[in-house]
Amino acid sequence: SIQPGGVNDWVEAVVNRPMTSADRLWTDQNARAELNLGSASLRMNAETSLTLTNVSDEIVQVELDQGALNVHIRHLFGGETYEIDTPNQAFTILKAGDYRFDVDPNADTTSVTVWKGEGEANGQGPGVRLRGGEQASFTGGTSLEHRMSRAPGLDGFDDWCRVRDNREDNS
Repeated sequence: SIQPGGVNDWVEAVVNRPMTSADRLWTDQNARAELNLGSASLRMNAETSLTLTNVSDEIVQVELDQGALNVHIRHLFGGETYEIDTPNQAFTILKAGDYRFDVDPNADTTSVTVWKGEGEANGQGPGVRLRGGEQASFTGGTSLEHRMSRAPGLDGFDDWCRVRDNREDNS
């Protein structure tokens, strides 16, 4: 479902519908969605809520309220910024790569996984830098209280994203 910016009603999302700043997207049970933004792909798993906060030629800023988001950036050109905001942190992607964000609003947690690339989580306190092969789980609001670990193995959603990434990268 999609809720265009400035509109109160949700409508059925359709393939290839252009989206812009302030548009909201929801994937229901057993649903997935894919957004293509220049040299990047954002893929949402089931029961995920996302708002395109700011979309321009230079910046892509999204708010992830719940669910799982996979971000694949093929090229990060000079001056481009990708930022994923969650209830626990704001993550700025610093290098092209593959990222996953999982938000559980009921448990007040955000997990950020970097398989390839580099980025920094910011909130209240010193930023937390993540590199390829790392995962950070944030709790405690925007305090940046976190626990670091190795990136977990891939699940079915990650496999689906990788197949689509490989198809696009090799086209």
